[in-house]
Amino acid sequence: MADLKEVKKVAVIGSGIMGSGIAQAFLLGGYETVVLSDINDDALEKSKESIEIVLKALEDEDKFKEYVTTHPFLGHFQNIDFKKLKADHKRVGLIADGLTAQKIMGRLVCETDLAKAVSDVDFVLEAVSERLDIKQAVFQQLGELTPPHTVCASNTSTLPVTEIARLSKRPENAIGMHFHGFTQAFNRLIEIMGGEKTSDAAQSIGQQVGESLPSVGGERLVIRLEKEAAGFIANRIAAPLQIYSTWLLDQAREQGISLEQLHAAGYDLRMGDFIGLDTVVNATKSYHDHISSDFESAQLITELFNEGKLGAKSG
Repeated sequence: MADLKEVKKVAVIGSGIMGSGIAQAFLLGGYETVVLSDINDDALEKSKESIEIVLKALEDEDKFKEYVTTHPFLGHFQNIDFKKLKADHKRVGLIADGLTAQKIMGRLVCETDLAKAVSDVDFVLEAVSERLDIKQAVFQQLGELTPPHTVCASNTSTLPVTEIARLSKRPENAIGMHFHGFTQAFNRLIEIMGGEKTSDAAQSIGQQVGESLPSVGGERLVIRLEKEAAGFIANRIAAPLQIYSTWLLDQAREQGISLEQLHAAGYDLRMGDFIGLDTVVNATKSYHDHISSDFESAQLITELFNEGKLGAKSG
């Protein structure tokens, strides 16, 4: 398969913040069927509700303003020209005349059985925890359960595609497809990367799929890397800041400086709470293993992680 026109049915594996956001983007992209798969029915129901909230927010200006002003990371969208946005059908498919959140949701299928979820899909994207062993297990199953033509993408932000696809029977179909941020109906950047055995055709399909997804933020920016690099481009550039952040948190703790004081001084701690401290710890470990031993989690983050206090996802 080498043409986007052949991609009719897509699946997203993992219904967390990233999986939900990516499923929203696929729904807005107009794909005939979007399957969202997870091992937990409650997680799928929660994800379905969150997707519908975003789609409804794109139906009219009042709902849109309310959503972006109450979301912790979308406040900069509150002054957007909604009428112009509505007229630009390429950017947000839902806002095109005749479409509603209800109609869009009719193309979403939730499934706990992975075999059923991917048995006849043309493109599948994995968005499970940022742990190599878990992603390898998923790709091993995808290599056995998907049709031979299916492109299998990982939303990893730090791990090498070659390692993720190592246990797959079809590593030539495996790509990295990193959606930058976690509000995929709004964010623009998607990075595409292959592994050692990835075919050009698979990367081309990934790029075309990315470019087909509308965004409130503007035209999609899809970057295709010419070589494999842990962290892609955006996160690789931003990664060194994490070393400083770790030092800052540890120093603040040693000197009795509170988190409230750090936040008041401009150090924003909300991101970790929002995406989950397990994601922070796992990403840091990946950087440690694949880039530099200078990457370590802050003592406070490690303790909270070990106690199961992961942020919003754990209450």
